[in-house]
Amino acid sequence: MSCESGWEAINLRFVERVPRTECSAHRHWERVKAVTGIDTSREENREIASKEFVRMWDYAFMWMCPTGPDIKKYGKTTSLTIKSYGNLFWRQVKS
Repeated sequence: MSCESGWEAINLRFVERVPRTECSAHRHWERVKAVTGIDTSREENREIASKEFVRMWDYAFMWMCPTGPDIKKYGKTTSLTIKSYGNLFWRQVKS
């Protein structure tokens, strides 16, 4: 149902409940542990805990922005830093 409601929202069609989207909550291990009860301090539990968290929070869709040293392989990039307070800092990208 979540995936269907996500597509409806993307296509600007009314759905009964506002679909949920997240980009990283399923990787915040203390939160995941609190929601699922799965011990995320053990790395071998994290994948299953993450999947269970997404199921329990009923995500309609997920989005993400690739980062890291290999980012250039995705093509043209920008240089954007987001601080924890939501402040945006742009730097001009050199071609």
